[in-house]
Amino acid sequence: MLFFFKEKPIEIVAFTSEEYLTINVQSPIKPAREYFPDWWKNTPSSKFNWDTFNVNSTTKSCPGIGQTLQKGFILPLWSDLAIKTQGNQYQWQYADRISKFEIHSNDQAPGFYEDYYIFKINSPWQIKSPVSLIYTFPFYLFPAPLPYLTPTGIVTPVNKMCATNIFILLKRIQEEICFMIKQGTPLFHIIPLTEKKVVFRTEVISKAEYFKLKRDTAYKKNFTANGLKNIVDKKT
Repeated sequence: MLFFFKEKPIEIVAFTSEEYLTINVQSPIKPAREYFPDWWKNTPSSKFNWDTFNVNSTTKSCPGIGQTLQKGFILPLWSDLAIKTQGNQYQWQYADRISKFEIHSNDQAPGFYEDYYIFKINSPWQIKSPVSLIYTFPFYLFPAPLPYLTPTGIVTPVNKMCATNIFILLKRIQEEICFMIKQGTPLFHIIPLTEKKVVFRTEVISKAEYFKLKRDTAYKKNFTANGLKNIVDKKT
């Protein structure tokens, strides 16, 4: 007699604080398949070529693009963010007036994009995950280049938790640059590094509970290589 055991899915939960209660309704992290871009929806699966009398394929036949658009989850911006730069000067403001924004020194990455600002958007989400996560720019959701770049990273959970802060790189030039990232704009494409089925949900918790989760991912006990040290310690 053969026995078939159904594999148990893994659970991934994104937590936010009651301070950001509305974002779980207005700007929640959602499955990537709910963000199919208009250009993709409007692209036919094939197109008849009247010059050659053949059928030409389109991007709809590319499994790499199609599967990417359906895999994982999208973290959108939860509040309008206005940014202005000129030379070494910069200004920023969120519409919600409470979200945080930082700049990182180029000395932290010598030789890497040295003529760019390195900005960090402090995310109100903390993710509980049993597996590592890929954070990457949702390239296919935009029909044209943006004024900033978003680097990719692989995040290994610390105490089962992953922070979700977003870095954006912006060219440092003498001319004034003014632009706004609108609420709802996709910031991260989050892809779990697993072949198992994933059950995902979001949850709003108290400020005290959220602070504890955030503290677990940011706790410092070394002056150097803090993140890597925490990961190594958990494996030994």
